[in-house]
Amino acid sequence: MASSESPGRLLYSVGDCPVCADSGVVLVVRANTTGAFIFFCPACGVAWLRPPSGNQLDDVDSLSELAPTGISLPNRRELAELEHGRVLREIPYDDWQADLNPHLRQQ
Repeated sequence: MASSESPGRLLYSVGDCPVCADSGVVLVVRANTTGAFIFFCPACGVAWLRPPSGNQLDDVDSLSELAPTGISLPNRRELAELEHGRVLREIPYDDWQADLNPHLRQQ
């Protein structure tokens, strides 16, 4: 789903990026090929298969490694698949549109 066509759309974050601290956020996105959730910071380009824990960086990947055919943005209903109790912060799509658009591709 190409989400850039949805003005006012929300993004969902699991917190600040441990790589670039308060200048980036870790967004929840989905890999087009597998449908798996990926945690991605559009500011620095780092991605994870699991949400990063605090400032600990055990795994660091690029989005092109984890989602070579691009990503889509999950809606609130799809996020119910994530582990219960995870606090998600809503962020306006416009805040990160320029950084996300190159990665949003239709399957």
